[in-house]
Amino acid sequence: WEGNLDWCDAFFFAVPADFPVEIVPEGEGLILADAYHAEIIRPAVERKLAAARRKAQTLRLARAAAARLRRAEDPRARALDELDL
Repeated sequence: WEGNLDWCDAFFFAVPADFPVEIVPEGEGLILADAYHAEIIRPAVERKLAAARRKAQTLRLARAAAARLRRAEDPRARALDELDL
């Protein structure tokens, strides 16, 4: 989980209500949840994601979403993606 800290503004552990919360690191956020409800018990430490990394991640997400939509709409798209055109 620590490898993910460079990629987020805030990091939360979301665990079930009967989870032993004392093993969750103190500096990170804590969310207790069940099938119907969730509550933030402890806020996360706020970190600022570097602007270049935020832009790169946003573009990566947008491209992945566009590729999925394209494959869903066009059955030939997967074959074209494999050609790496």
